[in-house]
Order: sequence, then C-alpha cells, then structure tokens
Amino acid sequence: MLSRLSIASAVLFALLLGSLHLLEPEFNPPWRFISEYELGSFGWMMRLAFLALATSLGSAAVAIFSQVRTVAGYIGLVGLGVPRQAS
Repeated sequence: MLSRLSIASAVLFALLLGSLHLLEPEFNPPWRFISEYELGSFGWMMRLAFLALATSLGSAAVAIFSQVRTVAGYIGLVGLGVPRQAS
C-alpha cells in the first residue's frame, strides 16, 4: 500500500513539474532552481508538486523501514532522513 502511494506521488510530482515547464516557459530549468516556479502565477502547482515529492519520500521510508538489516540499508535510511534506532 505505502509503496504504491510512493510511486503514485512520484509520478504526480513528475507530471506537475513537467506541466509547469510548459505553462511557464520563461523559467529556464537548466539555469534556474525549480523552486522559482512558486514565484509565478502557478505557484500553487509547485507547492502541490513539493507536497507530492515529500509524500513519495516519506511513504517510501515508512515502507522500507522494517526491512532494513544491512549497513547499506541504514545508510539509505539516513539518506532519506529517517535514522533507525538500535533494537
């Protein structure tokens, strides 16, 4: 369930960001940060995209939290911002 939410949220993020590239062509992605899309008239879409990205990363972290058993897994959790306590 959480893995599907993670994938769906990531796809939503990509779709929203892609549509912002089309709706606001004055922002040149290679030279600007994507957060600058919030400054335009479609700022609400960028905030929604960031919410989708946060949902994707958070649900992925929760989905894999109980499966981590190796050093590489712990490093990955730290990379996602979810430190694992020793059990």
